[in-house]
Amino acid sequence: LFTAHAKEHNLTFPFVSLDYFAQKAAPALFAAHGDIMSYQPLVLPSEETMWIEHTQLHKEWIQEGYVFHGRTAVDTFEIPTFIHDEEMLPSSLKTSSYSSSHVDSQGGNYLDRFLAPNWQTEVVPPLLNMINLNMLGQEIYRRTAEEVMFHREGRFSPLVDKEFAELVESGVEEDSVNESPHSIFLYPVYKEMTLNAETEDKAEKTI
Repeated sequence: LFTAHAKEHNLTFPFVSLDYFAQKAAPALFAAHGDIMSYQPLVLPSEETMWIEHTQLHKEWIQEGYVFHGRTAVDTFEIPTFIHDEEMLPSSLKTSSYSSSHVDSQGGNYLDRFLAPNWQTEVVPPLLNMINLNMLGQEIYRRTAEEVMFHREGRFSPLVDKEFAELVESGVEEDSVNESPHSIFLYPVYKEMTLNAETEDKAEKTI
């Protein structure tokens, strides 16, 4: 969806957002029996100011999501005006002691160059400070993202033996989740649309 939308409107990643995100994401989320679906682009630090401007100009999906779920829309609301690392996940899942096993040709890790702000989400989180949260600062996400980049395909994280409401510390409504252990499934969003394997290898991606 994001790739097709970007191509149709001549947009450049990471500055891509979908109108009516909740309506478009809900069928896939229902079919997957998931609790939440979200989109995190890869943003260079040098792009952060432009990214924040983009989010301020394209935050109408939040109101649209409220209306879609029959929740009361608000006249004014604020979302974070910078990409932040606020501790939304338990400390055991953060990257403080994490050392990557994937090293690129420059001797570093490809994802070290980027931020991955949490952006469009279905359902809209009651705590809007989850928006623009740098997900690469969360260990379970970072480990899975590295596997996605290395294998160039979607990957499940290990199961987390916590209820989802506890996992995101009230980031979603209690009645939208169940009591099972959870995992994260990450799938890459391609900047180019192709089924050619050779071209696919060269395609840059966002997550």
